[in-house]
Amino acid sequence: GAAFGWRAALNFTDAEIGGLRPAQAPEWSASGGFDWRFGNGATIAADIVHESERFEDDLNSRRLAPATIVDLRLEQELTATLFVYAAVDNALDAAVETAESADGVESFGAPRTARLGLRVRLP
Repeated sequence: GAAFGWRAALNFTDAEIGGLRPAQAPEWSASGGFDWRFGNGATIAADIVHESERFEDDLNSRRLAPATIVDLRLEQELTATLFVYAAVDNALDAAVETAESADGVESFGAPRTARLGLRVRLP
């Protein structure tokens, strides 16, 4: 038969060093997701992760925007130990700012990325 599972987490970090927040440490982050496995061996899964704004540097002079990422996955069991999957990471193509240089040049995480693969479950 079908099976449904879910997960959720919330994290609050109240960290300061010399009165300043550590670099790249969001104050809030939250994640959630589900897996839905069908009787035919197919599984669909989705995950969402949100991080609040954070600072790029330890002087707290360069603020990075909050970000939300959604990942999707479809998997099919071929045998008891072999699975084929299709996944889309950052499915909504969110612009996730990962760094900002002193002269204001921003760096971003990976855009929407699709992949196909095989997964082996070892006995």
